[in-house]
Amino acid sequence: MPQSLLHLLDVAGNALRSARRTFLPHILRAVAAAALTVPLTALPATPETGTGLYYYSEDCQRAIFNDIIKALKEQSDKQNLKLSGSCGATGVGELNSYLESNTRFADALLIISSQRQSIVEQVHKARKLQLPVMLMGSDPGNRLMESYPNVWYIGPDVRHAGRFQSDLLHFYSKYTALWDRDGNGTLDYVMLMGSPERPESSARAKTFKAGLKQHRLPGKTVLEENCPGGGAQAESIMDDYLRQSDGMNAYTLDAVICFDDELALGAVKALQKHDHNRGIDNLYVPVIGLGGSDEALEQIQQRHFYGTVTLDEESLAATAVKMTMLFKDNPNPPLSKSVVGHEVREHRVLVPHALIYRNLGEMVRRELGQ
Repeated sequence: MPQSLLHLLDVAGNALRSARRTFLPHILRAVAAAALTVPLTALPATPETGTGLYYYSEDCQRAIFNDIIKALKEQSDKQNLKLSGSCGATGVGELNSYLESNTRFADALLIISSQRQSIVEQVHKARKLQLPVMLMGSDPGNRLMESYPNVWYIGPDVRHAGRFQSDLLHFYSKYTALWDRDGNGTLDYVMLMGSPERPESSARAKTFKAGLKQHRLPGKTVLEENCPGGGAQAESIMDDYLRQSDGMNAYTLDAVICFDDELALGAVKALQKHDHNRGIDNLYVPVIGLGGSDEALEQIQQRHFYGTVTLDEESLAATAVKMTMLFKDNPNPPLSKSVVGHEVREHRVLVPHALIYRNLGEMVRRELGQ
């Protein structure tokens, strides 16, 4: 090869190596800068954690609990809240697995349960994780509430349920003159209370009587009994009372007020034994319960049972979602009525009861207790 050609090739090689050393770093930096200006939508999608809530319901079949979950899903969609949960006996295992997993997404845990003891273990597990807990269905009592500063009860003040039961009697008295069946000018009622060990039992009786006075309904307690034995005991007590005075008590009694729906259903059975509460207007005694159980709602629809005080699922769900959004930034935020829209007292967010009842000939309807 001629020497001149070799010289040209050597010069070209040196120039290429020099250009690589000089310009390549600038080229790479320019490419990197350009990459930073590419819109994020053009990059591979990365899952966003957002705000999340995990719920557990003890009963997959109970209507009021399912209504709460349905409302919870609707509220979560509006707030773009990630929601997941489980229910029933198998759901406890799923909840425990979730709490023990490394893929938790939730900023809070919601437990919907009427059984106080069943939630203690889950609250203790959440406490170890510093995960805020919201409880619905039953006020767990001060002992559990004081065991963990990040646990909140969302629901009505159970001590005031009696006042809402008096509201139901007020509605009934406004609808029909049959509220005073013997014409003595007094509302003669039986009160079937819960176990004497339950402090809210006597508190409800007091708020019921105060409510009657507020509505200017002259009331008289003709029988007041504790029923720790549940519906069967309530049925037996009512049956004995209705048999007295040669069976005339069944025709002078104006109302039956019960600690819960189970006792109320027992009272209805006793009244039906005495040919009452079977759909005949003048053989009807309004029975008022508490809880909103499926059987109670069915009996209300059939006009065997006047009404019950229950949970307001829409307000409960909206409050839980609002609190979860707050927990995202602070696991123990300062809550007040101005923040959540309801009175807050000792880690209890007090959402009023709802009233479900049926006047003679009318469809079941709902009103929010005030």
